[in-house]
Amino acid sequence: MAWADKYRPVDISELIMPSDELNSIIRWADSWRNNEVIKKSLILYGDPGTGKTTTATVIANYLNVPLIEMNASDERNADSMKRVALMSSLYSDLLSERRIPDRLILIDEADNIFESRDPKRGGDYGGITELLNVVKETRNPVIITMNDYYSFRSKRSGREIIDNSLVIEMRPYRRRNDQRYREFINKCLERCHYILKKEGKSLPENDIIRIIKENEPDIRSIINDLEAYAQDSNPGTRNKKIDIYRYVIDTFHSHDYDKLINSFSDADFDPDYYIKWIDQNLKEEYQDPEDLKNAYDILSIADLYSRLSYRANYMLTGISQEIAAGVSLMVKNKNRSTGRYSMPDIIKMYSSRKGINGARTLLEKLAALNHTSSNVIVSYLWFYRIIKRTAEFKRISRILDLSDNEVKQI
Repeated sequence: MAWADKYRPVDISELIMPSDELNSIIRWADSWRNNEVIKKSLILYGDPGTGKTTTATVIANYLNVPLIEMNASDERNADSMKRVALMSSLYSDLLSERRIPDRLILIDEADNIFESRDPKRGGDYGGITELLNVVKETRNPVIITMNDYYSFRSKRSGREIIDNSLVIEMRPYRRRNDQRYREFINKCLERCHYILKKEGKSLPENDIIRIIKENEPDIRSIINDLEAYAQDSNPGTRNKKIDIYRYVIDTFHSHDYDKLINSFSDADFDPDYYIKWIDQNLKEEYQDPEDLKNAYDILSIADLYSRLSYRANYMLTGISQEIAAGVSLMVKNKNRSTGRYSMPDIIKMYSSRKGINGARTLLEKLAALNHTSSNVIVSYLWFYRIIKRTAEFKRISRILDLSDNEVKQI
């Protein structure tokens, strides 16, 4: 199991967020537990990887109730919202005399709910309007997550949903020189040390800090990179990952091109790896459109030579690297400060291929069981998430011969 999943917070004290926001969330949850509801729903918004869905899971644990989830893979129209209401939020257990919540409803990625202007066209017409009805009438707490809060607010009924909700921005800090930033880094560092100790691994303190600063505020990416570094049994390869960061800095900020070129003789990475790092971080380093155009022109030539080196002449490999190193020579408006450089997306994708393969094989098995296609079965994953919480799921899992990785994808 990936460390990001294995060490996903389960207790509310494990959440990495500012204390003010955490206390507001606890008060909201307690208001439901004490039957003194402040707001019907909680909106968590922010960038991917900042812990929105994890926070919802932790709140369900805090309230000791099951989490009923509807996410972006499910249908996002008015009918599906009505099913959510009927299935979970509007009605408490009729046989229960409890007044406290018996379930927590999660509407994940709500900014992906679209409404058609013409109801005859079908599709997502009325999805957010129906979500508003769920929020107004619910007898159980509702958590709504989204990446683009301002886009959601501009949609039909979106503003009224916000008025009926406690809104928390999942942003650990505002500026890198404030107290919140230092607290965030320290909490991440503490979490990384805890994970490494549990796994019987170790990394130099400077390497851990480097990993955090390369990926923050994306906690998921921090832990993924921590695992990638720690699992590498070859210290030389680990140094390669750290060294590439220094070469990226020098490429964007060094004023001595010849010195940079000469330093490549000591580099422990191949030119293609270097070019991918420059390509990934170019848009974060330069903001001026003309500068970006000129830099990408240089990088495209470097990429061409890199491809030719594999097909025709390996001697061209070094030339591709030297060309890529010159991107800053074509830039007039350089960034004076060092940016947050991240590992190339394509490399991260390959490192998570196991999870991708698990999702694909799961869909294929469920599609075969239902005599339909994988594309169709995606719309019904919400049903299997509910079944997963019942004893019947074990029998289905045995019939389909689901692996642990496939079960995790549901």
